[in-house]
Order: sequence, then C-alpha cells, then structure tokens
Amino acid sequence: MENVDGSGQDGAEIDVFESAWLGDFTKCVVHIDGYSAGKQANTKRYDTPNLHDGNYHNRGFHWEANKMDIYYDGILPAAYTDTKCIRQVDEYLWF
Repeated sequence: MENVDGSGQDGAEIDVFESAWLGDFTKCVVHIDGYSAGKQANTKRYDTPNLHDGNYHNRGFHWEANKMDIYYDGILPAAYTDTKCIRQVDEYLWF
C-alpha cells in the first residue's frame, strides 16, 4: 500500500465487517494508498438483520481478479467491482 497511485493494485486494507453500532447494519471498507495524505477509502453500509439477537451469523468474503463480494448469512449485500479497489497481490487475513 506504499505506492500512492489511486488504486489498490499493490494491496489494500479490506474491512469486511465493522460494527460499532447497536442497529442491524454494518459497513465494509476498502482502504487504498496507505494511511498518509494520499489515502482513500470506499465504504459501503449494509443491513445485517438480527445481528444482535445473540446467535451466530455467517460472514463471507469472495475475491476474484475483477470483483470482491461480501456476504452476510448467505446473502450478498455488498460488492466491489471498481478496479481501483481490487487488489492484485496476496494479502494477510486477520480475524
């Protein structure tokens, strides 16, 4: 992510599920171009029905060369197809 070129070609931080709210929604975010002045983020808010019901929920992430899909309980609520957000290098997965 050190090459500030307006794309995630050299890597990106991808937040599949960020939840700091009490409502039944969350956000996914793709951060590109590092964390300095040139940084960019693409945020998508999506509904997460029954998120706080005390049960487990499935989350998924599917990455291909031209898209990234975000899943919640088997539903596709968010997708990235803008090529500037889709990284083309190996990434580390953190849970």
